Amino acid sequence: MMDVTAQISRRLEAFWGYKHVLCTDTLQHAYELILNQFTTKEHALFCSANQNIELYKAINCAPCTPHYYDLRLDGTLDIKQLQKQLTDQSTLLFSHYYGALSDHTACEVLAQEYALTLLEDATNTFYRPIKSKAVATLFSLESLIEGEKAAFIATDSDEIAQQLQHQIKGGYIQKKNYNYDIDLSTPNIELSPLLAKMILEHLEHLELRRSLITQHQKVYYEKLKHSRLITLPPQEHLTPSRTFAIALVPALFCPKEEIYNALKERGIDVKVGYKPIYKNSAFLDTHCSLFGTEELYKSELLLPCDDYLSTEEIAHYAELLLEILSQFNYRGCSF
Repeated sequence: MMDVTAQISRRLEAFWGYKHVLCTDTLQHAYELILNQFTTKEHALFCSANQNIELYKAINCAPCTPHYYDLRLDGTLDIKQLQKQLTDQSTLLFSHYYGALSDHTACEVLAQEYALTLLEDATNTFYRPIKSKAVATLFSLESLIEGEKAAFIATDSDEIAQQLQHQIKGGYIQKKNYNYDIDLSTPNIELSPLLAKMILEHLEHLELRRSLITQHQKVYYEKLKHSRLITLPPQEHLTPSRTFAIALVPALFCPKEEIYNALKERGIDVKVGYKPIYKNSAFLDTHCSLFGTEELYKSELLLPCDDYLSTEEIAHYAELLLEILSQFNYRGCSF
């Protein structure tokens, strides 16, 4: 009988359309694997400054130097600004933002033009609907189940899959009967049997869960589309996500914390996205400043959009948001 981890891989391969899906115990380990596989000391790594903290911890363990590209206000990659930074023989890790998809076709064109190694960070978009031509794509379990840190690496390359799987197993080689060899000194980062069983259970009814989240997004759009106090993500570029990202208009940037607290007090599990990494003490870079990335952090709020919520609850959250925003409508600010 196929072991549980293998069952997870087969199910996700069918769901995402990849030839191979590899499972790791944490997202940081998944980042470390692909960065050590696809970057060198001579390569520059172009990536977002507004992603999972595990990415930047992994970069510290990898042989590459990060160069941060800027974002649009919907959280997607700013291709024009990136093109000004690129050099030959670099690695591009392009990412998506809570359901808002970056233009993978434009990234593929740049990769071909500049001979880039192309990697995709889909850790915020578990239900990513379209495959890119990236050599490897990362997914995070947390984008499906809050608080769970396991991750998945998807690829169509047999060679890459074999190399990564060998590293995931810590260099363990099973020989005949009980004989074995270990030819790497790296740790084993496979899923534990308990976590694997839990993941397999949560992978049931993925299409239904995707459909429910899509319905929730439509409710948010219908309820919020006429508000002049928020900006919604482009609907044509949206994919299902556990959170629904909105941006407050400039007149509301100043009281964002008050709006956030008011939503929390009314029972809405609202969140905010990642702070630009170069503004955090451990990764502080006073010379780095990205306008779009910083404006996104100032303005965005993430509304709950989980599949276990009802459409009535989503509609209620949208109405509460509009009610709270109306209280701040008279307050303006400028920078």
